[in-house]
Parts: sequence; structure tokens; C-alpha cells
Amino acid sequence: MRRKCISMLLAIVMALSLLPGTALAEEKEDIVYPVTGGNIYIHLIDDGKPQGYFVYKCDETVTKADIPGEINGHTINGIDEDAFSDCTNLTSVTIPAEIEYIMPGCFSGCSNLTEFVVDEDNASYSAENGILYSSWYADFKRVLAYPSATGECSISEGIIGIGNCAFQNCTGLTGLTIPSSVTSIGVYAFQNCTGLTSLTIPASVTDIEAPAFGGCVNLTNFSVAADNPNYSADGSILYNKDKTTLLACSSASGAFTVPNGVTSIGRDAFEDCTGLVSVVLPTTLTTIQWAAFQGCDNLSEVTIPVSVIKIGDFAFNVWGSLTDVYYAGSEEQWNAIDFSDYNNVLFNATIHYNSTGPDISTPDTPAANPVTVASASHGTVTTSPASAKAGETVTLTAKPEQGYELSALTVTDAGGKAVATSKQSDGTYAFTMPASAVTVQASFQEAKQSGTAFTFDFEFDTSSMAGHILTIKIIVYMNGIRLLDIPVELSLS
Repeated sequence: MRRKCISMLLAIVMALSLLPGTALAEEKEDIVYPVTGGNIYIHLIDDGKPQGYFVYKCDETVTKADIPGEINGHTINGIDEDAFSDCTNLTSVTIPAEIEYIMPGCFSGCSNLTEFVVDEDNASYSAENGILYSSWYADFKRVLAYPSATGECSISEGIIGIGNCAFQNCTGLTGLTIPSSVTSIGVYAFQNCTGLTSLTIPASVTDIEAPAFGGCVNLTNFSVAADNPNYSADGSILYNKDKTTLLACSSASGAFTVPNGVTSIGRDAFEDCTGLVSVVLPTTLTTIQWAAFQGCDNLSEVTIPVSVIKIGDFAFNVWGSLTDVYYAGSEEQWNAIDFSDYNNVLFNATIHYNSTGPDISTPDTPAANPVTVASASHGTVTTSPASAKAGETVTLTAKPEQGYELSALTVTDAGGKAVATSKQSDGTYAFTMPASAVTVQASFQEAKQSGTAFTFDFEFDTSSMAGHILTIKIIVYMNGIRLLDIPVELSLS
């Protein structure tokens, strides 16, 4: 009986789905549309804004997608996010005038998509040279997608923004010239651009949505125009103008120390820094914002100062790698911190109260040994630094007295073994510190006088002797170079 009821219910549902004009029929409709190399898939979105029929999926084999403006009596309104994501065989997309909505990220990872063809009657979008633009107004043109960006690229002057996900997953992009017309950079604009090593941000850019640079693990150099009113940078770190908020540091790896003076770690600042193993936070820090260290799945140690009063949602949303938390305050102070949701990993780790960090002094840590300079006559030798660890470079500067010069300089280790030195272009000497103390010995001698040497030669002309005149030419040489000739006539009468 129960099976019969279920069968009847299913039959009713199927019958309703076949009725034209019903909401149920629209919700279930999934249009398969053939294009070059495979199919694209279209369905109705009616549970949010925007609404309408959207391309939502593409076969991986598709090489060219000519999107229809209308099919089966339905206008195609848009392209959903991820619709063509990672379709690496796709080389060309044609967008009809009817398309009103193209969602961010829909062409992410389409590394061979070099051509967008947009109907000239489309009021919302345009394309040129493999770049898709959103252009609702003539003076409001943003880069929406540039999936084939590789090597050093540039954006045309007049473009006012880099949209959400515009360069997402462009792993071949190594550099980008941003014109002075650009004012904003959208969320995930450069996500996972693993080939990007440096980025210059002009003064015109006043709005960068986080996270714009998540996963850019090789982005080690931000350069921000000095007259930018909102942002500044120092190497791999992007800050707000006064460097109190650390906004992005996507290349952080190994053991990382946040610079002193930072009061806030910005939203998603270290997102997906999978090479980050430990982090030390400064005593000036008060706030760790939403998802600051999300995706740092190899982060095992964090040192938190007592100054921290707020830790935002997902701030340490890492996959169980965090083993030790070193907190400078007491357990009571720790419990007084305002912890937002999804930071359980902090409490699952071992918390070391009243600790400023792990004990890093081990027998393997090299100690600094002194550099001793023996006294010498007629000159001095200074060393920088005065002590050094094994492997560090030490610089020696010799200063002879007036009239003297350095004649010998030796460095020996504690066992009397000579340490090699090399003369530098500035006249100083350098050596690599061994694993022991060293002694420097110098000797000075009187400087060799370097003067000017004159030599002379003579040429005789006897042709005039019949007139009782002897002509002599005196040739003067200075340091071997012929300087001048002096003719002399002598009367023989």
C-alpha cells in the first residue's frame, strides 16, 4: 500500500512537470544547447537576484561557445558564476545582446580563451583583445575577465576598475601595468595568480576589496605611489596609509613576524598562505579580522600578545595544523578576548600562558664569537661587526698613518688556522666567520714614493756645420712618454 502511494505521488509530480506555464515546469527545465566541441547547459534561476535563464555549465571539451539570445521561447539573461570555469579547451565565446548579467569568475581558469565577441547592441558588456569589460555607462568601464592574461600585461588608459575575479587563476600572469584611471580592485581580482611577483598600485586606486590577492604565493613586492591617499607598502606587505593595518601578505612563508606598529590584521590578509609555518604577532596588535589566516593549513605555531582584544570569525580557520599557541598573558586574560565564531582550532591547540614564544635557543643555534684585532704600529684596523656567528660576513677596514701603507693582513681562528680574506672594491677586506673566535693581525710599512721621472734624448743635425752651426734637438720624456722637443743651435766659430 505504501509503495502504491509513493508511486501515485511520483506520477502526479511528473504530470505536473509536463504542464506548460507552471512554475514547477520552469524550475525543472534544463536546456542542453550544442556548441562547437560539446554542449552548454542553461537553466532557470528564480530564487534570488538576478533572475532569468542562465548558462550555468559547459562541457570540458567545448572549444567555441556561441551563446544564443533566445531558445525555446526563453530569453537567455545571463552567465552564472563558474559556468565556464576551468574549460581550458575554450578559445572563443560569443555573447548576444540579450545577456544582461555575467557573474564574476564564470571564465576563471579558461587560460586559452583569447576571444570574446560581444553583440554591438549589448548595452552592458563589450570586449577587445581578449578582455571582457562591463560597461553599463560610457565612462564606467571595468575589466570583468581577462582569462588568457600571461606574462607582462597592461590595462588601457580610461578603464576605471579591475572587477571581481578579473584575473582569477591566471597562473601565467607575471606582471600588470595598471593605468592612473583605475580607482578600484575587486574581491578575488588576482586570486591564485601564482606567477605574479610584483605589482605597482598607482595613486588613483583608493578601493581594494579583500581578499584581492589570496593565493598569490610569489607576490613578494608591492609598490604603491607615494601620493596614494589610502595605501602604502613595504616589500611583500600591503598596508593602509599609516601602516597600522596589514591588508595583504600572500607570499608569507616559513616563520613570519608581523612588523611592530601594526594594530590590526586585515580581512583575509594571509589567506591561503600554505607555506606559513609560524607567526609572531606584535605587541601593538589589538584586532585580528575576519578570516585573516584562513587556509594557512600548515600553520603550526602562533604567538599572540596580551594587547589582542578581538579575534574575528574564521580568523584561524585552518585544517587542524595548529598545535601551539603562545600567549603573553594569563589564562584569565585569554578568556577575556572577544573570540568570534569558527576559531575552535585555537582552543584545540596547546595554549602556553605567560609566554612570548617558543624557546628557540638550542645547541644547534650558532653562538656569536669575538673578532679580536691585535695592536699594530703606524695604523689601525676596525671590524664590523665586533662579533659574529659562523657563516656571517665580517668586514675589516685598515687605516694607515700618514706616510704609511698596509703591507700585510691576516686572520686566524682559535686553532691558529688561517682564514681566507678578500679585498673589496671599496678597499676594505672581508672574510666569512668560522665557528670560533678569530684574531686579526696587520702590519704597516712606509709608503713607497711615487714621483715623476724625466729622461732625455739628443739628436744632432750636422748638415749645417759647414756654416759653423751645430743643431741639437733635446727630446724630453716624462715617465716614458715623449713630452716635448727643444731645438738648440750652437755656433762653432
